[in-house]
Amino acid sequence: MKSKPGWRWLAVWLLWLVCASALANDAETAYQNGTAAFKQKDYATAVAELTAAAQAGHAKAQNTLAAMYYSGRGVTKDYEQARDWALKAANQGHAEAQNNLGFLYFRGHGVAKNYEQARDWFLKAANQGHVRAQVSLGNMHLGGYDPVETDGLLAAIWFRRAADQGDAEGQVQLGRMYEDGKVLVKNPELALHWQRKAAEQGLAAAQVRLAAAYARGTGGVKQDSAQAAQWFQKAADQGDSAALYNLAWLYQAGRGVPQDSSRSVALMQQAAEQGLVDAQYQLAKIYREGKVVPRDMEKALLWYGKVANQNGRNAPPAHFALGLAYFEGQGIDKDLRTALFWLTLAGENDISAEAFRKQAQAQLPPADVARVNAEVARWKAAPADAKANPRF
Repeated sequence: MKSKPGWRWLAVWLLWLVCASALANDAETAYQNGTAAFKQKDYATAVAELTAAAQAGHAKAQNTLAAMYYSGRGVTKDYEQARDWALKAANQGHAEAQNNLGFLYFRGHGVAKNYEQARDWFLKAANQGHVRAQVSLGNMHLGGYDPVETDGLLAAIWFRRAADQGDAEGQVQLGRMYEDGKVLVKNPELALHWQRKAAEQGLAAAQVRLAAAYARGTGGVKQDSAQAAQWFQKAADQGDSAALYNLAWLYQAGRGVPQDSSRSVALMQQAAEQGLVDAQYQLAKIYREGKVVPRDMEKALLWYGKVANQNGRNAPPAHFALGLAYFEGQGIDKDLRTALFWLTLAGENDISAEAFRKQAQAQLPPADVARVNAEVARWKAAPADAKANPRF
């Protein structure tokens, strides 16, 4: 008796289910073996096992391989391979892979930079509750990522979703929005509420903001220099330059901590070495004035030089300090051309500098003055990261 066609199809389907289940089990075993080998730094085994699982369609293995190729851990760094494996996992709905693919498009790693594509992949992951994608979406909607729409309220919504899941960056961003009051109704207490949550998780940026609130007595807390110092110290221990800078001032003034000028200078130096311009300028002043440490014009000019080549409020006084040093020969050989260069830059904002500029110019031949003016014009036109001290 012939079997009915329906029974044959059922048998085939059952056989397919058995084979698919076996393959899935094999892929899961390979994934587990691969991750175990990776933790033991047996990268050859890890790559072999994870590749086998990934080729069988195991989304977690595909995402793990993508991360390995992106970072270069256990394999040669390869952004294209990272993209290919992340895409395979993302197309299966793997939230972490979707977030990672968004990051690749955001950075232009392995793909052409494309903010719309980044937004779309972040959105897929964010809708699955992925907090990093939620924060990334929030940041993109704050603006500056054309053609992605600038929408502060939408940014706040995504930050709130991440914050409610306990994400520290989402909390600190939400706190900032309540602090500045540009999109959300200004609420210093609620701002500090979210900053504190992030600070207690160890986020340095939030710890600095919480410390500043205690230093000023804002956000519903009483002024408390000791609390300010404790939170600045927590952030400073993580190398945060703003925390180092503020803590230096507290030690110099003896507010919330014992007065300690040596400690203050050491902290200011750390902040300056990280590139914080305010710290560089203050350190230059410290060495020029010689009140806290012995006067050292060589170090003062070194730090003034770093400030002078950057934009910002401290640049003009740094220009003047350098111009005056070269004009008078303070801690450096007298050089009227270099003095004129810095005094010309400073003179645009400082009457005293303009007076010294005229004196320097009067002592130089016209050809030298013309050369200095040309160098000033070149310096002004140079990008911020290409500015350098002149050589005459």
